[in-house]
Amino acid sequence: MKKVAILTTYIAPYRVKLFRILREKLDRLDIIVSTLMEDGRQWPVEWDDLDVTVTKNIAIKETYRHPNGFKDTKSIHFSWNILFILFKIKPEVVISTEMGFRTLCAIVYRRIFSNTRLIIWALLSEVTEEANGWVRKILRRITLHQADGVLVNGKSGYRYIESFGFPAKKIIITPQTVDVKMFANSPIDREAESMFRLLYCGRLIELKGIIGFTDVLNEWVKNNSKYKVEFWLAGDGPLRTDLEMFRCVPNLKLKILGHIPYERLSDIYRQCGIFTFPTLSDEWGLVINEAMASGLPILGSHYSQAVNELVEDGVNGWAFYSDDFASTYNAIEKVFATSVEDIEKIRFRNRKKALKLQFEDVAKCIIEAINKA
Repeated sequence: MKKVAILTTYIAPYRVKLFRILREKLDRLDIIVSTLMEDGRQWPVEWDDLDVTVTKNIAIKETYRHPNGFKDTKSIHFSWNILFILFKIKPEVVISTEMGFRTLCAIVYRRIFSNTRLIIWALLSEVTEEANGWVRKILRRITLHQADGVLVNGKSGYRYIESFGFPAKKIIITPQTVDVKMFANSPIDREAESMFRLLYCGRLIELKGIIGFTDVLNEWVKNNSKYKVEFWLAGDGPLRTDLEMFRCVPNLKLKILGHIPYERLSDIYRQCGIFTFPTLSDEWGLVINEAMASGLPILGSHYSQAVNELVEDGVNGWAFYSDDFASTYNAIEKVFATSVEDIEKIRFRNRKKALKLQFEDVAKCIIEAINKA
């Protein structure tokens, strides 16, 4: 079909299979990464037989405060030899994630080789971009109008890109997924003791809203002493110590599992009954796909694009605003007011829905964007 190069920061384990499927549909696929693995990630570097090039890179850390009340630090990568790599492999289509320095290099390459096409893979939502100042917004408007197409995760990302005046016909919604079959292989039934056991998977950082959610959960359990509630947290990060020292009421038990290797995550999902994702800002949230494939109802934040795309409140989960005490409290109330019979129906409903979104579907959207460009 075409020679395609994907420019991205790193390759997460759940992306490898998608890239392999894409490679089979193209004449050639090269992946150019800025770093072996992003800071704070404990995943192994596993590329299989993909054609991957690691750039020479300078990373600068930027700390920002989001309107939703959290502080976060992200790395800005300046991969200064991207152009040399592109000149060497001569792709016909370049897909660049985000809209920073690597995309600027892709624009320069496209201007030199006019037959080349540029697609921006915009991994964002309206919420994730709320912290951006006017300078970045101006730069994005300029950057977008150099692109031949844009991939977005969902409707929120679509609205954000369209707000810059980018043609709607050139925006392709490309929902995210994982290897859902891996998580759907586990039994869907739950024992009584795990039926309402809460689970969170992810980094223990401010952005994920874990401390605020635990505060509200603790208050709810305090006011409903007839319930004995367990809340498991699979992950690690700077907030781990705070969570380990959290003073729970007697009928609430926090279990900090620490980092779990990706291949063992399905075992953790199988031992729990309700998945909670109280993030304050997420462009998607692939744990939602994992949890649904595992048959877990979702107690998730509206600030996750995955929750807004995949969860229908009261049908296959409960959505709430994680920066609002009353909204969070009421959502927890609804969970425990749901009958066991209805919980069981949601399990089957979620697994069925998750299995409808597989890597082949994502690859199809990317190929569509390439053909349109």
